[in-house]
Amino acid sequence: MNLSFLNRIFLFIVFISIICSCEEKSIPINIDSVTDVEINDSIVVYLDMSRDESEVDQQLLLAKKAYKMATENKRDSLRNIASLRLTYIYYSNEDNDAFLKQNKRSLLLAASSNDSSSIARSYGYFGNYYLREGKNDSAYYYFYKSEKTYSRLPNRSVNRGRMLLNMAITQKNEKDFIGGEVTTIEAIRFIPESGEERMLSSAYNNLGIISNQLENYDKAIEYHQKAFQLRKKIRNQRLEVGSLYNMAQVYVNKKEYREAIKTYYKALSYKEVLSTRPLTNVNLLENIAHAKFLNGNNKELPDSYLSSLKVRDSLGSIAGSIESNIHLAEYYSSQEDTLTALNYARKARDLAEESKNYGDMLEPLLLLSKLNKGKEGSTSSLRYISISDSLQKAERAIRNKFARIRFDTDIIEQENIKITKQVTLLTWVTLIVFTFSTLLYFIIREKARNRKLKFEQIQQKSNEEIYNLMISQQRKLEEGRQQEKQRVSQELHDGVLSKLFGTRLSLDSINTKSDSQAVETRSRYLNELKSIEQEIRQISHDLNAEIFDVNLGYTEVITNLIDAQMSINDQVKYEFKNDTSINWEGVSNKVKIHFYRILQESLQNINKHANASNIIIGFKQVDDKIEFDIIDDGVGFDNSKSKKGIGLKNIKTRIKELNGKLIFTTSKGQGTNINISVAI
Repeated sequence: MNLSFLNRIFLFIVFISIICSCEEKSIPINIDSVTDVEINDSIVVYLDMSRDESEVDQQLLLAKKAYKMATENKRDSLRNIASLRLTYIYYSNEDNDAFLKQNKRSLLLAASSNDSSSIARSYGYFGNYYLREGKNDSAYYYFYKSEKTYSRLPNRSVNRGRMLLNMAITQKNEKDFIGGEVTTIEAIRFIPESGEERMLSSAYNNLGIISNQLENYDKAIEYHQKAFQLRKKIRNQRLEVGSLYNMAQVYVNKKEYREAIKTYYKALSYKEVLSTRPLTNVNLLENIAHAKFLNGNNKELPDSYLSSLKVRDSLGSIAGSIESNIHLAEYYSSQEDTLTALNYARKARDLAEESKNYGDMLEPLLLLSKLNKGKEGSTSSLRYISISDSLQKAERAIRNKFARIRFDTDIIEQENIKITKQVTLLTWVTLIVFTFSTLLYFIIREKARNRKLKFEQIQQKSNEEIYNLMISQQRKLEEGRQQEKQRVSQELHDGVLSKLFGTRLSLDSINTKSDSQAVETRSRYLNELKSIEQEIRQISHDLNAEIFDVNLGYTEVITNLIDAQMSINDQVKYEFKNDTSINWEGVSNKVKIHFYRILQESLQNINKHANASNIIIGFKQVDDKIEFDIIDDGVGFDNSKSKKGIGLKNIKTRIKELNGKLIFTTSKGQGTNINISVAI
C-alpha cells in the first residue's frame, strides 16, 4: 500500500467526518500541506458533494469551493468541470441571469484551454436554455455546434446522439416534421440500446409525435409502443403516462375512438403520478370526454367539458382553456344551439389572441366561419386564411433556417480549417518579417538616439559656453564699474572731503567774533558745511559698498536684455520684478539659457505685434519652483483661430525640455500673459 493510497484513505475519512458533522457545513482544506494528487482529490470530492447535496445554497457553495481551488492551483480541466457544474446548478434552478453569465465564462475558459469536451457541454447548455425559453432557432444552432464538436471527439457517440435528438425535438416544435424525422433516426444510430433506455425512449416518442403529424398513424403507434416499453423497463411512470397519452391521441386521429378511450383510461390508472400532476389528470379526463363525444356518446356532456374548463382556468392553463371552449362549441353546435356554440368559439378565439398563440387561433376561427354565415363568419374565414398562410410561411422559413444553420456552420468549419492553415503560414511569414523589421528598427533607432544624444551634448556645451561668456562679460563690466566707483570714492574722500574739513576748522577759528551778524553768518556756513560733509561721506560709503554679489550676474544679464529690447520703442513702459531670494548660482545653466531665449523671443514679439503700452517681467520662487511671468497690455489675439507661429512653438519646446508648465493666456484686445513654472 503506497503513500498516495494512504493519503486518499485519510482524506476520505476526513470528508466523511465533516459530512456527518452538523456543526460545520463548510470544508476548509489547507492547500499548503497537501500534495498535487490530494488537491485533485479534494476538488473532485467537492464536486461530488455538490451533486449529493439537496439544498441549492449548499450545492453552489461546494461547487464554488471546487472552482476556486481548481483556479488557484491551475487545474484547468477540473476548473472547467467546476465552472460547468455551477452553470448546471443555475440552469436547474432557472436563475437565468446567473446561468448566462456563468456559461459564457465556462465557454471562454474551455476555449482558452482548448478543452473540446467542455466546449461541447457549454454549447449544449445554451441549447437547453434557449429550448426552454422557446427560442428554437437559437437552441438548434447551439445543439448543432455541440454535436459537431462531439463528432470530433473519440468515444462521445452518446453525447452526439443526445445533441441530435435535441435538434430533432427543436425541429418538431417548429413543425419541421420531415427534417425532425431524419435527425431523430440519425440520433438513434448513436444511442445504445442498453444503458440509455430513457434517451432512446425519448427518440421513439419524438418519432411517434412526428409520424402522427405526418398522418402515418400505424408507424406512430409502433414508435409510441417502443417508447412505452422502454419506459416501463426503467420504471418511470411519469414518462409511461406521457407515452399512453400520445398513443391515445394517435388513435383519436385514426378515428379508433374505443381504443383511444381505453388507452386514456389506462393512463388514468397511474393515480400516484396524477396526484402530483393535476393538469395532466384533467387533460386525460377532457380527452376521454371528447373521444366519447366523437364516438357518439354525449351522456356526460357538457358537464365533463365544463368541469375540465373550470379546473384548467384555475390552473392558468390557457392552451387547455382554449381546447375546452372549442370542445364546448363543437358540442353545442352538434346540439344545434348555435348562439352558445358561437359564444364558446369566441372565447377560444379571444384567449388565443390574448396569448398571441396564432396556431391556437385557427380552430376557433374555422368554427366561427362555419357557425356564423354573416359578416363575422366571413371575417373569421379571411383571418383563418391569412393566419394559416402566415404560419405556413413561418414554418417554411424556420425549416430553411435550420438547413441554413447546418450549411453555414459546415461552411464556416471548412473555412476555419482553410483559414487556420493560411493563418499558420501568415503567422510564420509575419513573425520572420516582424523579427527582421524589429531588428532594423532598433538599429535605426539606436543610431538616431546616438545622433540625438551627440547633438544634445553639443547643444548643452554650446549653451554652457554662451552662458559662461555672458557671465564673463558681465563680470568684467561689473569689475570695471567697481574700479571706477572705488576711484571716485577715493577722490571724494581724500580731496573734497579734506578741503571741506579744513574750511570748517577755519570757520571755527574766527568764531571769536561776537557780533550778532558774524555769529549768524558763521553758524549758517557751518551748518551748510556739515550738510555737505555728511552728503559726501554718504556718497563715498555708497560708492565703496560691495555691490557685486553672486546672484547679480544673471539678473544683470536679464536687465541688459530688457534694456536693449525696450530701447527700440521708448513709448513702452516696463517693470522688472526680481525675487532676490532666488539663488541663480544653484539654478542649472540649461534653465537660465532657456529663460533668456524665451524672454528674448517674447520681447521681440511684443515689439513687433503687440502694440503694448506696459510690460511686466518677473521672476518669483514658489516652494521648489521658479515662476517666470511676461505680461503685456497689447492687442492680444484669438488663440483658437490664430495660427501657431514658430516663436510660440519654440517656447513650448523649451518648456518641454525643462519638464516645466506653460500657461499661455490671450484674447483679442485683452493683452497676453505668459506664465512659466519650472522645478529647480
